[in-house]
Amino acid sequence: MKITDILHTPNIQIGDEVLVGKFKNRKAVVTGFATDENNQPVLKTTKGDQKLFKPRIVKLVDKDEQLIENLIGTALKFIAKQGYKVTKSMIQGWLKNAPPGVSPTHAADIITKGIATAGSGAAVKKHTSKNEAVNEGYKLQLERDADMMVLNITDTKSGKRTEVRGKAGYETNGYDKNDKLHQLLDKISKTANISELMNGEPVGINPKHPDGASAKTATTQAFNESLDNPYSYYWDETYNGDESFLAKAEMDIGELMVMFSVGAPGVSWTIDFAVDGSMDKTGAGDQFRIFATVVAVIKDWAANKVDLSKVTQIDFSSDKGEGDSEDSRAKLYKRFGQQLASKLGWNLEVTDRGQFASFKIKNPAASVTEEVEVSLHGDAKKGYVLSKIEVSGDERNAGQGTKAMQDIVDRMDREGATIALTPDDAFGGNKNRLIKFYKRFGFVPNKGRNKDFRFRETMIRYPQN
Repeated sequence: MKITDILHTPNIQIGDEVLVGKFKNRKAVVTGFATDENNQPVLKTTKGDQKLFKPRIVKLVDKDEQLIENLIGTALKFIAKQGYKVTKSMIQGWLKNAPPGVSPTHAADIITKGIATAGSGAAVKKHTSKNEAVNEGYKLQLERDADMMVLNITDTKSGKRTEVRGKAGYETNGYDKNDKLHQLLDKISKTANISELMNGEPVGINPKHPDGASAKTATTQAFNESLDNPYSYYWDETYNGDESFLAKAEMDIGELMVMFSVGAPGVSWTIDFAVDGSMDKTGAGDQFRIFATVVAVIKDWAANKVDLSKVTQIDFSSDKGEGDSEDSRAKLYKRFGQQLASKLGWNLEVTDRGQFASFKIKNPAASVTEEVEVSLHGDAKKGYVLSKIEVSGDERNAGQGTKAMQDIVDRMDREGATIALTPDDAFGGNKNRLIKFYKRFGFVPNKGRNKDFRFRETMIRYPQN
């Protein structure tokens, strides 16, 4: 294809749609035409005035105006080298008060005097490193996963931190005007360095920007809603007892259930939570508010349902799922675990077990010595997975493992639940011995014609009446 010598601009008419915004991802409708102060073409749209060309066409520009623009650029570079910050809008403000048709020479005098005057006052500030800590307001930092974006918001005065999650693709074709994170980014994009934010660097909100106050208000609202606004919940007394508890919360996207199941009596507990009957991460709803509700339920449970000083750990796990974003669920659970451990003052341990990740939140102040460590995950409807049953060295051959296993299968029979496991010598046992041990409790190989494809584990046990 031969490039022609003359570019013919497209025929743009009133009513045409254009894409505007920093990332050119928001539709606007052309309502008219104008020129800017440099005689460059401007589209008047439903989203405000939009310059038609990014570069400036020289033959359309007044020569004196172009010289003044060059002077402004040179002045800004000079001041930057001296360690001071003078904005372009400040210089344009000085020139705005000059008589119409100011010459380049007169403009140079005005700029020089303005810099000298500002340099002796508070209008010129020393440059700060982009990595220098924000002294007041909020520190914002963006993280990305394959299928979500997470905006970390830290109140620099109190040190409290929360986060707002949303869909990936804000700056591309994934923009969603109804997504809460995208809405917040729209509010703060003009008052913070959006390029650095998108690159994962910490930024702050410029309080002197015309939109600074509204951006801070929007951030404060998001901060408070995520941190301190759990859904209302209640305890379902039909499920509550010595070995299990169930709390429920009604939400717009369905019912949240937080389930507590005892692992080893008086020692460890397993926690699961489901939204609208599913334990999968759907990406729908306000996930941090859901987490805030889970935390509120757990704190209530710890304060009023069990003697927390006698609980050595709380367990939960996450199936990694399938596809390009297979780790996203495990990352979400890890984030939840870190927040929960921090709120309880406990310690979090994360173990990658291939198909799933297991999490333990351990109580450093627990007064009970743990003899058998059990990791049991799931529910009566979908079945349970026993990922670990480990007897401490001092208690081996003392019947503690047998007792714990009998307690587990007795509970499965009471609940009418299926349980699956995979014998593993990773914790010091002999694999063949373990297979024989589990067969004593009714486990059979999960393979061949009788394989239950709901479970990846190699042994399975169905409830026995």
